[in-house]
Amino acid sequence: YFSENDQAAAARLYMHIATLAAVFVIPLAAVIAANAHTVMLVWTGDSAIADHTASVTPVIVIAYALLAMASLAYGVALANGNTLYNNGIGLLTLLLSVPGYWIAVQRYGMWGAAITFLCLQSFATIAFHFLIDRRYIRFGPWRAFAQLYAVPGLLSAGAAWTLARAGAALAESRLGQLAYLTLCYLVVTAITVAAGRVLFGLRLKLD
Repeated sequence: YFSENDQAAAARLYMHIATLAAVFVIPLAAVIAANAHTVMLVWTGDSAIADHTASVTPVIVIAYALLAMASLAYGVALANGNTLYNNGIGLLTLLLSVPGYWIAVQRYGMWGAAITFLCLQSFATIAFHFLIDRRYIRFGPWRAFAQLYAVPGLLSAGAAWTLARAGAALAESRLGQLAYLTLCYLVVTAITVAAGRVLFGLRLKLD
């Protein structure tokens, strides 16, 4: 679409794909964050590791969800032959990360590393989306933020934490816990997709 100078069609396709990604990626991050100890226990089978890492897992998984969303914006820039945004933001985050990680880890250990990673990724993702929207998509940065982050994030977090409080102790075996996590993801995703259909006219198939 960009190569055909059809910016309106490109913007519609981008917002559709980005919204579709949001309603599947963000619920996954929310379920992992809300059930961090269970996820780490199912993954490693070691309760000591789960106890040690569960508190920091939500911070890391949210940062990686933002990274996943930022890759879509990078695709728009690349489609227009623009590598300046990625290189510029990447260089700036690199310059910030070297002293940032060193200071944070020295003072706060793994929590310092996790929070620094989240802050850097939040900055990169938000900056990328605002730049892409202003130059190529023109959907409206705050409207796009609400559609891609705020609404899916609030719905997913609310549903995931509600389910975690209601049923986390129901499964005792690793297989049962995995089934529980899978069910949570399906339920939270269904809620978020339904909201996307009602609020944003989200369709689950392409034209």
